[in-house]
Amino acid sequence: VITVSRGLLESSIRNCLKGRILHITDNGKSVDLKVLSGEFFEAVITKESFQNMKLEPGAEVYLNIKASSIEVF
Repeated sequence: VITVSRGLLESSIRNCLKGRILHITDNGKSVDLKVLSGEFFEAVITKESFQNMKLEPGAEVYLNIKASSIEVF
Protein backbone atom coordinates (compact mmCIF):
# COMPACT_ATOMS: atom_id res chain seq x y z
CA VAL A 1 0.00 0.00 0.00
CA ILE A 2 1.21 3.47 -0.88
CA THR A 3 -0.87 6.35 0.39
CA VAL A 4 -0.40 10.01 -0.47
CA SER A 5 -0.89 12.80 2.05
CA ARG A 6 -0.20 16.52 2.34
CA GLY A 7 1.38 16.09 5.79
CA LEU A 8 2.84 13.41 8.01
CA LEU A 9 0.30 10.86 9.21
CA GLU A 10 0.10 9.24 12.59
CA SER A 11 -0.10 5.59 11.61
CA SER A 12 1.61 2.21 11.76
CA ILE A 13 3.35 2.86 8.44
CA ARG A 14 7.05 3.46 9.12
CA ASN A 15 8.24 4.38 5.63
CA CYS A 16 7.24 8.00 5.02
CA LEU A 17 8.99 9.89 2.23
CA LYS A 18 8.64 13.58 1.48
CA GLY A 19 8.55 14.41 -2.22
CA ARG A 20 7.27 16.65 -4.99
CA ILE A 21 4.74 15.81 -7.68
CA LEU A 22 6.40 15.94 -11.10
CA HIS A 23 3.61 14.70 -13.34
CA ILE A 24 -0.12 14.03 -13.10
CA THR A 25 -2.14 11.80 -15.43
CA ASP A 26 -5.94 11.95 -15.21
CA ASN A 27 -7.44 8.51 -15.95
CA GLY A 28 -11.07 9.38 -15.40
CA LYS A 29 -11.91 7.94 -11.97
CA SER A 30 -8.27 7.72 -10.87
CA VAL A 31 -5.18 9.88 -11.11
CA ASP A 32 -1.57 8.69 -11.56
CA LEU A 33 1.05 10.72 -9.72
CA LYS A 34 4.76 10.65 -10.49
CA VAL A 35 6.61 11.82 -7.39
CA LEU A 36 10.31 12.55 -6.90
CA SER A 37 11.64 11.70 -3.44
CA GLY A 38 15.28 10.88 -4.05
CA GLU A 39 13.97 8.26 -6.50
CA PHE A 40 10.89 8.29 -8.71
CA PHE A 41 7.69 6.79 -7.33
CA GLU A 42 4.31 6.29 -8.95
CA ALA A 43 1.07 6.26 -6.99
CA VAL A 44 -2.54 5.92 -8.10
CA ILE A 45 -5.24 7.74 -6.13
CA THR A 46 -8.92 8.36 -6.70
CA LYS A 47 -9.91 11.50 -8.54
CA GLU A 48 -11.98 12.51 -5.50
CA SER A 49 -8.88 12.34 -3.26
CA PHE A 50 -6.86 14.24 -5.84
CA GLN A 51 -9.44 17.03 -5.92
CA ASN A 52 -9.90 17.11 -2.12
CA MET A 53 -6.15 17.50 -1.57
CA LYS A 54 -5.92 20.15 -4.33
CA LEU A 55 -2.81 18.51 -5.78
CA GLU A 56 -0.87 19.98 -8.67
CA PRO A 57 2.59 19.60 -10.23
CA GLY A 58 5.21 20.87 -7.82
CA ALA A 59 3.07 20.19 -4.73
CA GLU A 60 4.84 18.73 -1.71
CA VAL A 61 3.40 15.39 -0.60
CA TYR A 62 4.27 12.49 1.67
CA LEU A 63 4.33 8.94 0.38
CA ASN A 64 3.39 6.52 3.15
CA ILE A 65 4.63 3.11 2.09
CA LYS A 66 4.18 -0.41 3.38
CA ALA A 67 7.44 -2.16 2.48
CA SER A 68 5.58 -5.11 0.99
CA SER A 69 4.13 -2.86 -1.75
CA ILE A 70 7.49 -1.88 -3.29
CA GLU A 71 8.44 -3.20 -6.73
CA VAL A 72 11.93 -2.45 -8.05
CA PHE A 73 12.49 -2.22 -11.81
